[in-house]
Amino acid sequence: MSCKILKSLLGPTSKLFAWLQNRANPVRQQSERFLLVFETHGIRRTPISRLFPKNLQLLPFQLSDADELKNVFTQEHIN
Repeated sequence: MSCKILKSLLGPTSKLFAWLQNRANPVRQQSERFLLVFETHGIRRTPISRLFPKNLQLLPFQLSDADELKNVFTQEHIN
């Protein structure tokens, strides 16, 4: 019985920890800043990709949020 209680308490706690750890991910933070730079200058996310050469263009869903962008974000996008 106590094992079930322990699991029920640790389940949400471990999910919260994983979420916080993901938010602290440096690649995710860089992706967040990348999107924020464009938004600060009035550029919506959809046309961002058109500003890059063909080999660096991203799909719209990849620019939808920092979590998607972090999976495809490379140093060439920053340079």
